[in-house]
Formats: sequence, C-alpha cells, structure tokens
Amino acid sequence: MMKRLSYIAATTAVLLFTLSRLYRVCDAKIDMVRIGYISISEQQADLSQQRAAQCGLGGVELMAEQAEQAGIFVGHKVEIHALPVAGDAGWQDVLLKTVREEKLSALFFAPGTPLPDATLRLALETRGCPFFIATDQNYPTNVFGPFRVVSTNHAMTEALAGYALSQHYRCVTVLMSDEACSKEQAEVFLQCLKDSQISSNTQLSNDQSKYLAIDGELATEAFAVWGDQQFLIQTIRMLRHTGYLGPILASSNCGEPAVINALGIASNNVVFTAQYRVPRSTEEIESEVLSALTDCYVRRYGEYPTSHALFSGYDQMLLFSKAFAIRTERPELTLQQAVSSIQNVKGMAGIFNFNNSGDGIDYPRVYTVESGTVVPVL
Repeated sequence: MMKRLSYIAATTAVLLFTLSRLYRVCDAKIDMVRIGYISISEQQADLSQQRAAQCGLGGVELMAEQAEQAGIFVGHKVEIHALPVAGDAGWQDVLLKTVREEKLSALFFAPGTPLPDATLRLALETRGCPFFIATDQNYPTNVFGPFRVVSTNHAMTEALAGYALSQHYRCVTVLMSDEACSKEQAEVFLQCLKDSQISSNTQLSNDQSKYLAIDGELATEAFAVWGDQQFLIQTIRMLRHTGYLGPILASSNCGEPAVINALGIASNNVVFTAQYRVPRSTEEIESEVLSALTDCYVRRYGEYPTSHALFSGYDQMLLFSKAFAIRTERPELTLQQAVSSIQNVKGMAGIFNFNNSGDGIDYPRVYTVESGTVVPVL
C-alpha cells in the first residue's frame, strides 16, 4: 500500500512539474508584429480595384508565411491587418490613430492608394514603423521613408525612351490624354529624345486618321501613347483600324491583363514598361520565383492573380522581413535604418538597393506583345 501511495505521489509530482513547465511556456510573452495594409475602401473602389486589393493582401500573406518558415520571426507572431479606409471621410485621422494606438510594426500602401502629407509627417515621427508604398507618383522619399517598391513615372518613361533610341526611329508621334500626368510623361519622353536624330510630333486629339500623314519627308515610324487604361484601349484600337501595324510605345498600365485582353490582336507590337508582369498563361511565366508565387496564390485563393498588386504586396513584405532580420542582428538600428541599409535584395520588381534613399528600384523592364504573348525586349 505504501509503495502504491509513493508511486501515486511521485507520478503526481512529475505531472505537476510538467504542467507547470507547459504553463510557463504557454504564458511566455509572444511579441506581436502587426502590419497594416492600406487600400481603397470597398465603398469607394470599383470591382477591379477591390480585386487588386485582394491580390495585394494575398502577396503580403504569402511572403509572410515564407518569412516565418525561414525563421525570421522566431519568438514573434505576425498579424496582417487589412485597413480599407483610403477614400473615406476622415480616413487620414483614423489611419494616424491606428498607427499610434495599435503599435503597427510596418504599414503597406496598395497601388493607387493616396498617400497624404500627414502620413509623410507620421513617418518621421514614428521611427519604428516603416511605410512601404507601391506608387510611381513623385512622392518625396528619404532615409526615414516612405520606401518605394516600384520605379517612378520618370524612370518608366526614360526606359521607354531608351527603347525608342535603341530602335533608331526617324519619326515618332506622341499621343496623350488631357490628364496632367499623361502630359508630364509625354514631356519627359520628348526631352529624352531631344538630342537625338528622332523627329517628333505631339498630338492631343482623338482624330487618329491624320497622324499617319507625312511630316515633311518623314512618315511616322512609331507612336507613343500615354493615358489611362480606357484611353490606351481606344487609341490603340483606332490606330490599328487605320491599318497601322507598326510599333506603339505605351505607358505602363498598358501591361495590365485587362488592357491586353481587351485589345486582342491589336496588342501585337505594343511596347510598354512595367515593374511587374501579371502572367495570363504558363507561357508568360518567366522565372521560377514567379511560377512558385503564382502556384501558391492559386492554391490559396482558388484563382489566377489578376493584378500586379500581388507582386508589390510580396515585395513590401519581403523588404520588411529583410529589415526585421537586419535589426535582429543589429538592434541599435531602427527599422527605417535597417530598410535603408538593404542592398542587392532580389524581389519581384528586380534588385532592390535603397542606399539611404527611399527609392529602391530604378530600372524598370520593357516588354512587347508578340502573337498575343508578352515577352521581354530589354
């Protein structure tokens, strides 16, 4: 009987000891890594913008899983918070309050999401919360952020002008919508051609029939078109209906699947710059990284990605993960300083080098459409 009691007592002691250890493990403090993903609210966004926001959020989530599996966030729990408030009344105040009160570790902005001046000031105030933006607009960036994960409009236009120079065109006609950003891109393009032997015409009209006329002794050899997606579709269709089958250089949003699909065979010989290319088929998947990400997205969400926001979201989380790893090794740095020190990190947009600047990518890619398939030309 005594032996049985002793055995029971010993077993109980071991059990209590094990339970106490488990309690201490479960009670151990897990540091939270909270990341906010800002996009246009569903009330303000159309269906394509809502799908783009979902793609962007998916890219963040998929890269976060990869980083966790790689052991970057050991001892931390990552939470992704969708904050679809941009465009709503008072959203800026809500955003500032969220960053301060929720102690966000990073803030990502979806493509097309406005970035208010108040947020720029907050980036300087909250040195522990880097902001990553996916806009090609000329927002000011510096060592404290926000950090851009795509090229600027200026760099994209310069790349397209570089392609035109490499083709030795003699005469290029520039067509543009009446939007300020389209005019600005056209001016940058023309400035790049200024010292070359290329003659240029600039037109702001939808009457494309006259654009094929002889300009002195030179006929137009290529068109450069700037505008929103609808303007691009209408203008390129009109040019093709005149019988013109030559090269059309177009702004970056011409690379969107919706534009290429809408153009059909009219998209052949269209050249555009892009940070990312959303593959419409396996033939357009140009790298193993792109293939792996696309496969993961299809398995998780049950559909093919429809927006380049997937890739910018992936790159935003990739860069934050790299910065987090750098800060783990060098705790004297803030996260902003860690991002600024990032060099030679390969992302979906290319090679990131911040070098104490908020712009990480300066070399956009150039693509063309051949027989309905998008292929790189530079």
